[in-house]
Amino acid sequence: MILALVLVSAEGGYGQDEAQTEFEIGSYEDYPAGTIKYIGDAKVYIMSDEEGVYALSAECERGRGIIEKRKVGFLCRKNGALYKDDGTAYYIAAKDLEWYKIEEDEKGGLVVNKEEVVPKGEKFNK
Repeated sequence: MILALVLVSAEGGYGQDEAQTEFEIGSYEDYPAGTIKYIGDAKVYIMSDEEGVYALSAECERGRGIIEKRKVGFLCRKNGALYKDDGTAYYIAAKDLEWYKIEEDEKGGLVVNKEEVVPKGEKFNK
């Protein structure tokens, strides 16, 4: 399994603004199984496995701090909340991280829609 972690900061990000709810994230081929990509402007993690590509909120559900990916799971440095790799609340946090809809646009690129929360486990796959 290939594991890649890519951080995209607000300064060098995708040029998205805070009010924007849809974010272009590249093509399906940009996310081989094992990819973990943080998009700071969107406050989402784009992850992939053998079943497809999915988008998790990077905002702690307890205090709205930004969570950080750890070797296993996620940590909110603001309050110490822990989440499993699939966003399931593990310690302190009372609510799981949200999963967002990923769709393919007419050009074949992937778009995350933060206004459309999907059930945990729903992944985009070609």
